[in-house]
Amino acid sequence: MSIYEKIDRLFIERGTSVYKEAEKLNFGPANLAILAGNMEYVKTNAQETYQNVLSCAHQADARSPFIFVRDVVASWVYEEYIRAVLIRCGIDVELAGADKNRTILASSKVSNGADYIWHLSDGSTRTIELVCDYSGFWSAKCVMHLRDNKYIHLTESESILLGIDCKNHMFYLIDFAKGKIHAQYLPHHHAYGDKPAYAIELNEGSDVMMRPCKVGELKREFLRIA
Repeated sequence: MSIYEKIDRLFIERGTSVYKEAEKLNFGPANLAILAGNMEYVKTNAQETYQNVLSCAHQADARSPFIFVRDVVASWVYEEYIRAVLIRCGIDVELAGADKNRTILASSKVSNGADYIWHLSDGSTRTIELVCDYSGFWSAKCVMHLRDNKYIHLTESESILLGIDCKNHMFYLIDFAKGKIHAQYLPHHHAYGDKPAYAIELNEGSDVMMRPCKVGELKREFLRIA
């Protein structure tokens, strides 16, 4: 099952769909066509976007560029959903990163920028990276994998990693500003097209905070980091 299908199922369980949510968020015609699987529309009416899709072979791993880009747009919708949850918690976050304008970029312009900027009450900011587990793998294996150099970027930028376990309704917080987070380097990871990854253990005594996905818990733990 693709990431798009998993995210769509999450929204269907809430009485909507990823496409309907994208419409509410005023996603552009090209993104809506991608979600609908209508790449012919994109090829005809958004030629630059279509060429950018074709350039994303590295990010796509074993997926076709068209399946990959549908996953990307669906992930943007879920990212917006989580942002709305954080705002309801009283956490002032805005979108960040090269794709914050929700435009498919050429592979050369894709960056490791964080997903959100958190504005704290004292005027300072923190960057937040969102990662999601739609299958329950983290809980079952007690490990989280970060592809390519995401772990290095999070360490260098001292960002906060917010992990959402959508199946088991858990959230994970890792504050990379609190010192080096232990991770095992994996030179090859089959799920990422045999590219490198880093494995972070998820267990009691590790550097990771794990809680049930309750709004009060989420707000409390973010404020504890602040």
